[in-house]
Amino acid sequence: MPLNSKTWTTEHSERQSELRALPMSSSTNEHFERLAWLAARICEVPIGLVTILEANRQDFKASYGTDLDGTPLDQAICVHTIAKGGLLEIHDTLEDDRTKNNGICTGEPFVRFYAGTPIHSPAGVALGSLCVLGHEPHTLTEMQREALVALGREVDAQIQLLSAMDTQRILASEIDHRVKNSLQMVGAFLRMQARRVKGQEAKAALEQAERRVGSISLLHDQLHLSASYNRVDLKAFLHRVARLTEGQLPYRVSLSVELEPFELFAGRASGVAMLVNEFVTNSVKHAFPDGKGGTIRLYGRYEGPDYLLDLGDDGVGIPDGAAKSGGLGLSIMEASAGQAGGVLTRIPSEHGVQFRLTLPAQESGDEA
Repeated sequence: MPLNSKTWTTEHSERQSELRALPMSSSTNEHFERLAWLAARICEVPIGLVTILEANRQDFKASYGTDLDGTPLDQAICVHTIAKGGLLEIHDTLEDDRTKNNGICTGEPFVRFYAGTPIHSPAGVALGSLCVLGHEPHTLTEMQREALVALGREVDAQIQLLSAMDTQRILASEIDHRVKNSLQMVGAFLRMQARRVKGQEAKAALEQAERRVGSISLLHDQLHLSASYNRVDLKAFLHRVARLTEGQLPYRVSLSVELEPFELFAGRASGVAMLVNEFVTNSVKHAFPDGKGGTIRLYGRYEGPDYLLDLGDDGVGIPDGAAKSGGLGLSIMEASAGQAGGVLTRIPSEHGVQFRLTLPAQESGDEA
């Protein structure tokens, strides 16, 4: 093996640098597993592997037909695959100078046949191989060789996808951190201003603004926990939001949540959450005066081409004058409905207040 050569040392150092930048060093990948299985089946041998050359050993990132999770670096046949720079086929390992003294060939697991193709980082650095092994001498057909190379390219594509997803995750985390810091700064500014003003009306307005900013910060945390690659299951997300808002409910007021699953973009889910939070906040503030008890209810379900989210309470209702004049709370709800890509309407109700958010069940492929 060329393990002691200057070229190998330089390339191996570059390989380790690439591996540190990739999100694939700690666990296997189900796509790699399927490709290892498919390679072994196509090549008609019992073992298929996706291997990576770590600093001091060869790790199996996917395996079919063996319980081993790797080998010492000096037993890594894929070193020769990388050195060749293309498909390597060894018909009988005990007859080949590169492998005849290799411990995995002379002893367990008694590898007598090897074929492998290099796999690469997004920068083109060879990381390891997609390889197949057998316990008897063997020769691949031309079709099998072509298939093995094609499957190796599929491993390359999966590595590129993992890298892109990890970059997106890091970027999203950085944005999340900055947003949280910004919200905390705004909240602190409002808190200081509320302490300085003397008028009770202005003080109350600033305190209310601070509470809303605090709610946005908490909702942002919940969205970050629920989002997966920019998509959110609204049912799971709103159950988190409901648990968040329950802390502000007065004695004898309960929150009921019944939702059918519905997936939408994270940005739109944020709008729904803001609407729900604003509705609950206003119900708590106005619907149940003088210790009155009742229920705030969220009910979501499909109806035809739409997903309907009903928000209601069985409190004292909105006075006629207030209903006509609207208010900041209603304005926030309407703006939030627009962010969610839906339409908000007030539903006539004999008891309490009820709104309906209508969301298209089929979203476009682009974030709104």
